[in-house]
Amino acid sequence: MAAAKVNFLYRIDQVIQTDDIALTHTYWTASGPEPIAEHAIKVARRQPDGTWRWLIGDPFSVGRITARQNKAA
Repeated sequence: MAAAKVNFLYRIDQVIQTDDIALTHTYWTASGPEPIAEHAIKVARRQPDGTWRWLIGDPFSVGRITARQNKAA
């Protein structure tokens, strides 16, 4: 991906926050020879300096669920 100079764009669609933990629903795209567009779920924690760091994420969460539902239908 680095050699292909893939460009990633992220859009945060929803944030559910309590104290210093946040659950985010994001939409991301990656340009390149095979463009990708997916929804993701990520959890972040606020650091002592006020910045946020990702704790855990699933970059293909919605696509994987949709694919599973389509197989079952």
